[in-house]
Amino acid sequence: MIDFNMDKFIKNHLLYHRLMYIAMMFLAVIMGLFKIVDSTNLIICTCFVVAVFFVCDFVLVKLNYFDSISVYLIIRFSELLFYSAVQPFILNEIFIAIPVMIFCVLISVEFVIYFSDMDVLTINFRKMMIIIPTVVAGIVGILNMDEAAWLAFMLAHAIMLMVIFYIVEWFVKQNSIYEDLTYKLNIEKSEIESTNEKLVEYQERVKTINEKINYQKIDLARVNKELEQANIEIESQSEIMRYMASTFDVLKCINVITDTVMEVKKPKLCALYIDKDVFMNKYGSCIIKTNYTSMQRRLKKEIEDIYSDVVEKKLNSVTYTGVELKKFKFIGEVNINSMAVMPLIDGSEYYGVMLVGSDDTYFFSKGLKYYESCIIEFNVSVKSTQMYLKMEEMARKDGLTGIYNRIYFTELFAEASKTAVEDNCCLSVALFDIDKFKNVNDTYGHLAGDMVIKMVASIAEKYAEERNGFACRYGGEEFLVVFPDYDDKMALEVLEKMHEEIKSTPVNFNGTDISINVCIGLSTYPSLCDNTNILISRADKAMYYGKKSGRGRLVVDNPQVDE
Repeated sequence: MIDFNMDKFIKNHLLYHRLMYIAMMFLAVIMGLFKIVDSTNLIICTCFVVAVFFVCDFVLVKLNYFDSISVYLIIRFSELLFYSAVQPFILNEIFIAIPVMIFCVLISVEFVIYFSDMDVLTINFRKMMIIIPTVVAGIVGILNMDEAAWLAFMLAHAIMLMVIFYIVEWFVKQNSIYEDLTYKLNIEKSEIESTNEKLVEYQERVKTINEKINYQKIDLARVNKELEQANIEIESQSEIMRYMASTFDVLKCINVITDTVMEVKKPKLCALYIDKDVFMNKYGSCIIKTNYTSMQRRLKKEIEDIYSDVVEKKLNSVTYTGVELKKFKFIGEVNINSMAVMPLIDGSEYYGVMLVGSDDTYFFSKGLKYYESCIIEFNVSVKSTQMYLKMEEMARKDGLTGIYNRIYFTELFAEASKTAVEDNCCLSVALFDIDKFKNVNDTYGHLAGDMVIKMVASIAEKYAEERNGFACRYGGEEFLVVFPDYDDKMALEVLEKMHEEIKSTPVNFNGTDISINVCIGLSTYPSLCDNTNILISRADKAMYYGKKSGRGRLVVDNPQVDE
């Protein structure tokens, strides 16, 4: 089967038909100039129709209508009909008639062959169709010619048809020979390609086997390296477990985890943040390990916001690479190309976040199991610490007020006294109780009395902790506040503010506001008392001096309190 290349066919078609149209126009002009045909209208009509066919071909090419076979065949058939109808008028001039008949032969062969795919039924049908122009030519001829000329004309047309049919058959035969040859060549080509494929396949198999051997060597080296790394990680996790089982110091545990991660995994950043109130810590705690000092400073300011974002969005462990890292402003121009953000979760409660960053984009390609295992161990340690601290807190704190009890205060005060003596620094102690507290209990009941005690304890604790001191419930309605590194003037200023806040804070009980007052005694080492062992006793005497002098007073230790 002849396979036409459409682009090539269009180019050849344009050249072939343009030559035919030019020749036909030339013949028409010759007929007019030499008076071969008496009818001027026929010459003009011929020129017009040839021009129309030329324009049709041009439009077909420009609009890409060659995909429509039917349009193409209609134009060719119309052209054949026209040339056949013209022949009777130019039969007398052999030099004009012969080219026209040659054009008819060429167009007929083109009409039968093109786009037929050499299908026998299609070719036979088109052969029958080209008889129609001969019939048209015969009808036109019988109307314009005598009988002898008409018979000669029809004989010429019969010969032309035989020539056309012969040429078509020749094309069909050549196509058949071409197809047979192509078929044989394709078979030979397939056999050669099959042989080549087998050779290539054999070469590929040899190459694949060699590659597998090389890959196995590489894999073996990689597996050995991974086993070594896995052993290091397991040993490091065992060390973390052993350390965490031996201490209740969460901050030290955080240091151990970050140091271990930096040593084992060798990232560029490892940071761990713990929220406040996780292990009795009043403020968030953060440990950052990195070689980038500038990034460390920025991260300290931003890590609490990162943690808040993780909690707000309820994020699980997430890794960031490329442009995703731009959301973290603390990275800046530092060479961090991948980072993992892993939340610390106890049940469903978030309590911290761990950040690990590297300059390797694929640093976390094998997952986050190691880091998550470290976090699990840390979770266990935090829970153990929480239980321990809660038990210790219960032993240290007063059950009603939540501030330190007298027993634990004794330990704290002993340490503070020792530090003050050894470092030769100040230590101020204030002892105070609630004025006429019995009247509160008698008037409003013990529940109201408990609320009053809680209010006073809360204010005392606030003022103590703000100045790195501590407060305790010393007796029923008696309280002690200690200010390390505060002299008597500094302590007096703080106590005056505390005293004023207590007086101005009423306790609402069953719709009734209960206002109370306190009497405070202050003594300071070494300016007012040179012996830390009797500091509390001196503060107690100052307080009772104030009570005897009218209650609701703030008395500083002086010689008169002994009278």
